[in-house]
Amino acid sequence: MLLYQINNGKMEEIKEKPFKKEIELHKLCEDNLENIFGLKFVKREFNFNNFRLDTLAFDEANKSFVIIEYKKTSNFSVIDQGYAYLSLMLNNKAEFILEYNESCNNSLKREDVDWSQSKVIFVSPVFNNYQKESINTVATTSEQINTVNKEVVVYTEEEHLNKSSEEIVELYNTIKEFILGLDDAITIKPKKLEIGFAYENKIMLDIHLQKRALKMWLNTSFGSLDDSKGIGRDVTNIGHWGNGDYEIQISNDDELEYIFSLIKQLYRLKSK
Repeated sequence: MLLYQINNGKMEEIKEKPFKKEIELHKLCEDNLENIFGLKFVKREFNFNNFRLDTLAFDEANKSFVIIEYKKTSNFSVIDQGYAYLSLMLNNKAEFILEYNESCNNSLKREDVDWSQSKVIFVSPVFNNYQKESINTVATTSEQINTVNKEVVVYTEEEHLNKSSEEIVELYNTIKEFILGLDDAITIKPKKLEIGFAYENKIMLDIHLQKRALKMWLNTSFGSLDDSKGIGRDVTNIGHWGNGDYEIQISNDDELEYIFSLIKQLYRLKSK
């Protein structure tokens, strides 16, 4: 795909400048980990059980570990290596938590991690057709596949909607339409307990659908929004699902326009 830059109204083709070494790709991604993937850096070249993981990161929105591997060439097996690394992580949870706590000076506990959302991300200038289709031709051992498939889960928006009522789903869809209409860069990220809406890979707000209501968490510090009606509950120091210090519960559209104004404020904060 050709890329262009606009200079004084004229389009100029951007020439590709290949990475000379894999470490250049590695360093570029690590230096921009939060901006590219919305992840927290934990460790470079984490060595464990004869494996060397290029980057160990943590997804604070999903409360899960992410392994990132960098490849300058396209002659490697994506699926086999991915399953091997996920199996390594799921069979050695305590060691990954220990590394996080030592590297980040934190006190993460095993129950604080959603292991079902563990991921491996491969970063490469190009992927060949074999790699793209290799999900159908896995050669990994059945033990590794079973270990991973038992724990790693892909959640869908539909699963959340099926647990709610018709009225609440309709309310959710109205809110969803408004949020997505704010910016094309906003994407939906279904999680275990809630549905996240991310702006440029960073969770902006979360919604949890119940039978008779839905809860929403706005991902900003309490007091940063002009909430004159006091609809947002301060959950800064209270255990809660979702990301952020504002919690809003609604069961009808009575205050919908006002809630939209809060979401718009939140979007402006995130898009600065």
